[in-house]
Amino acid sequence: MAPLFDSHCHFAPGDDVAGALGRAREAGLSGLLAVGGTDEADAGARHVQVADEAVCIGPAQVNQSYLVIDNIINAAKKTGADAI
Repeated sequence: MAPLFDSHCHFAPGDDVAGALGRAREAGLSGLLAVGGTDEADAGARHVQVADEAVCIGPAQVNQSYLVIDNIINAAKKTGADAI
């Protein structure tokens, strides 16, 4: 079965996202572009390192980055992601 989308963005700090990206690859979705969303403080985090591409969504304060839906949508559009 072909994937429903070609790229996906993950926006959450921490190892949960890194694990999700790893499981997607293990499931045979290696052709799928994985984009890791990050704030300024998480730029070197594991989920950013394992992603194919990373995009910054704002400063370290979550109320100015991860919790601002416009930042998430704009980042997904910027990377051309098909799914969030």
